[in-house]
Amino acid sequence: MKLISLGCATLLTLFVLGGCQKVIHLDLDSATPRYVVEGTITDQNGTCKVLISRTKAFDDDKSFQGVSGAEVKLATGGDTTLLKETVPGVYKDSLMAGSPGHSYFLSVTVDGNVFTATSTMPRRVNIDSAYVAEESPYGEPVKQMNVVYKDPSGEANYYKFVEFVNRVHVPHLFVSDAQQQDGK
Repeated sequence: MKLISLGCATLLTLFVLGGCQKVIHLDLDSATPRYVVEGTITDQNGTCKVLISRTKAFDDDKSFQGVSGAEVKLATGGDTTLLKETVPGVYKDSLMAGSPGHSYFLSVTVDGNVFTATSTMPRRVNIDSAYVAEESPYGEPVKQMNVVYKDPSGEANYYKFVEFVNRVHVPHLFVSDAQQQDGK
């Protein structure tokens, strides 16, 4: 009986360790470049900004190379604002500030292509408190910034947090979709 159990264990081990392997080669460099349009507007003056660039090959450097010569318009209600190019690929309006509850229509025309988007600015959610806690999500303990806020119930909200340490921007993307805390 022991011999049969040992034989089964050996076969199972060989099966698991000697499983099939298939090498997959991905052609990551052959994609046709596409335009990338990223727009930002907040309720603060001077934050209205649109970045226009193109996608790059997987192995290319990740630096921003803006696309010049676009016509960028932002409309709300009956007002339309033409954003000015400040540096290649960066289009801004220094006076425009958004208002919660208002919808914004973005239109970008570049090299004969027209890109449009519509978005409604959600209402402001205030931060109740913030604290630092030592956490170990991947084994090594790290200090993690935590933000406490009351998420409005029944709304699909997304939050982006920008972190500074000693007045220096930490270049990480911190986002939350608030699915776990709707109304909490």
